[in-house]
Amino acid sequence: MESESERRSLLFSPDEDEDNAPLDESDLLEQERKRGWLKVDIALLPIVTSMLLISLLDRSNIGNALVAGLKTDLELSDSSVSPSV
Repeated sequence: MESESERRSLLFSPDEDEDNAPLDESDLLEQERKRGWLKVDIALLPIVTSMLLISLLDRSNIGNALVAGLKTDLELSDSSVSPSV
């Protein structure tokens, strides 16, 4: 059975191997910036997705209520219903 180093040597030739030079300050800052944006994305994505889902459900419920006769029951005009949808 092949060892881990033998498998890596088969996968990467010396020409294709990444540069192992130490990272300079600009590379480190770029990595920190990307990591920071990833944290923001991970924190905000579920919140924004939930808000959009609730908005979609709310609009469809209002539309269904209007079709079911809410407008006539509450004696609403078209101009008073329009902002809610």
